[in-house]
Amino acid sequence: MRVAVLDNTCNTAYVTTKLLRRIGWSADFIEEPDMPFNHQAVWEDVDFALPAHEVAFKPRGDRYWREVERDLGWTPPEWMRRPRWDTLADLPGAALLPVRLARAMPAALTPFGAAALAGSMPLVRSLREYAFALVLGPSAAVGYLSGRPYAVITMGWEVATLPFLTGARNPVHRARAWLQRAALGSARSILGMPSTDLPFLRRLGLEPLLQPFPVPVDVDDYERIGAATREEVLGPEITARAAGKLLFFHPSRIYFPIKGTDRLLRAFREVVDRGLPAFLVLLGWGDDVDRARALIDELALADSVAMLPTVLSKKRLVRTMNAVDVVVVQLVPPGYSTLDREALACGRPVISSYDPTAPQPHPADDPAPIVEARTVEQARDAMIRLADHGLRERLGAEGRAWVRRNHQDAALSALERLLSSAA
Repeated sequence: MRVAVLDNTCNTAYVTTKLLRRIGWSADFIEEPDMPFNHQAVWEDVDFALPAHEVAFKPRGDRYWREVERDLGWTPPEWMRRPRWDTLADLPGAALLPVRLARAMPAALTPFGAAALAGSMPLVRSLREYAFALVLGPSAAVGYLSGRPYAVITMGWEVATLPFLTGARNPVHRARAWLQRAALGSARSILGMPSTDLPFLRRLGLEPLLQPFPVPVDVDDYERIGAATREEVLGPEITARAAGKLLFFHPSRIYFPIKGTDRLLRAFREVVDRGLPAFLVLLGWGDDVDRARALIDELALADSVAMLPTVLSKKRLVRTMNAVDVVVVQLVPPGYSTLDREALACGRPVISSYDPTAPQPHPADDPAPIVEARTVEQARDAMIRLADHGLRERLGAEGRAWVRRNHQDAALSALERLLSSAA
């Protein structure tokens, strides 16, 4: 059975395709055009970094990324497809869009929905060549329009936000919201994180479709990536400033409402006040960079905090995680993110907002070895606790074993069951 995997949010589709092929499935990765940096397949495979101001704060088109691939000497694998607009093949489908969309939304919104989705016709056309599709949440509409059987792997806002914009002022947003509801409702399964997705799917009446799903992580591949010195990944200036100190790394974008970067900075101030020799490295991009800089000044942390002005490819991220002592991911939602899983796969101790009592995709009797923290006080205590080298070593080893068990082996087993039932 030929399987398509679409929408590369956080490289999830690319990794899923690699793992499916590794265990014998005929799977292809379908790349969408003009995607941001963390949807690019080259971002998964090559060790490099780019200035944040070039790629994180403004979209770069396919021409830019093809030049990056050429400069890095990277060639797409034969199982990666890049559908692009073909007037003869795709114009008829675009012309019929209002008719197809009329089943999913009020008639007055169909012209707006058609305008928003016309560019997706090459993807719709490609999915029709496959027996089954795994589409990441933002692309659920493409699976719906293809008419092929599909499952949706959730990634966040496409469940928590997009379906609830039916009353938005912008008619395009309203049209996309109605279509997202139809697309989620027509899926064979919704593969998601119960701790974050379940409340919203209940509101949509789609709770029965939710299948707790441990998003795949290629732990075996991470183990093959070599270690780096701190100077190689952080540069000589930051390395010198952090010398002899416990090094904490916040690999998330700087964003107060979800990542809790402000809570982390306030907690770190208290850690320093307790006399712990510590240094904190942030990635210097995101929605709240200016607010974070102001807070660093307010807390007098300039000597103990640094921002890397780059975005890191996956391999560079892994090598950076391997060079630090502790990874602090996010401090707000009760779930855990792609970065949590990746840090665990690197054998790093992780501080995050993970709540083992919330519904999770892993067995309740096998909680993640994450040090839980959602408040300033909890984050402070977690950082101080992880000054213990022996504890860091133990949690790192447990984390790697746990993520291999629950997000490599279990993820592939879940996909095998789903695909086998659809065959």
